[in-house]
Amino acid sequence: MKSKAVQIAALVLGLVAAASMQDLSPAAMGVKPPLVAIVVLFVALRMPTPFSLATAFVAGLFVDALSGRPTFCATSLMPLLALGVRLYREIPGERSIAAVGAVAASLGAVLGEAWIAVFGFATGDAGLFVRMCAATCIAAPIGAMLFALLPHLAKCIGLEDE
Repeated sequence: MKSKAVQIAALVLGLVAAASMQDLSPAAMGVKPPLVAIVVLFVALRMPTPFSLATAFVAGLFVDALSGRPTFCATSLMPLLALGVRLYREIPGERSIAAVGAVAASLGAVLGEAWIAVFGFATGDAGLFVRMCAATCIAAPIGAMLFALLPHLAKCIGLEDE
């Protein structure tokens, strides 16, 4: 396990990379892949609650800054997603990390689209239901893939023990 400073630096770099890739990715029906939300969900499953909530808040600031929406939009959503996945973690049972990633990313994307619609900042011509369906179709495979890859990446850079 590396020091907390190294963990925080790696996490900030990862969030900046995810936010940049999310902002630069093409939109399908006004929906972009929720890369930052997936990183927040992954951190919320792996790290203590205060650390994951701070990460979620900073991630929300990145998303709001890059998207041009008001500061409170994603900044309020990301901690809610982190708390939700922390509650999900308490449910007993054995689950595949890829399945958890697909479910968490899908639910997070649908909630994110509803949250954006509540704030009145939905983009594109598609209605809310179509945007939610598109968000699920985009988020599920990306969430499954990233949840399967992120533990290996964390071990490779020394953030988690073998």
